This record gives sequence, structure tokens and C-alpha cells, in this order.
Amino acid sequence: MDISKFKLNDMTQDDIDYCNDSLSFRIVNNNEVIFFGLNKARTAWLRHGIEGMDDKIMKSLTMDEKDSLITKIKEHQNLGE
Repeated sequence: MDISKFKLNDMTQDDIDYCNDSLSFRIVNNNEVIFFGLNKARTAWLRHGIEGMDDKIMKSLTMDEKDSLITKIKEHQNLGE
């Protein structure tokens, strides 16, 4: 799918915070890091960051396409962190 055809939304700071806070982690035995909510965070970025994103479109995207879109969304929001 040509990801350049997606229209990026200008997200509110509340939406950006929601997406960022969807992911959490815990450090356990011997400094092992366990992440929680990774898929939830990815879905949040796509839903809030792309105009008209729905389940049908989201399910048709590959993981690489989703990653590329999320990077573009964050860049569009000036989140080059």
C-alpha cells in the first residue's frame, strides 16, 4: 500500500500524551525490561494520527507500513525524540 496517500492529522497535546502513555514497561530480574501495551500504543498512534483510519485499512497494512506511518505521524507532530 502506498503510505504517502494517507493524510496526517494535527494531533492535540492530549492525543499525543494518550498515545505516549499507552506504552509502559517494568524492569524485572537482572534488569530485564518487559513492555506492556505495545500494540495498544501502535493502534492509538494510527487512529489519532491518520485521518479516516479504520479497522479495515489498519488490518490491510503490514507491520513495516505501520511502523513507517507511525514515524511519519511523530515527525508531523514535531516529535523527533
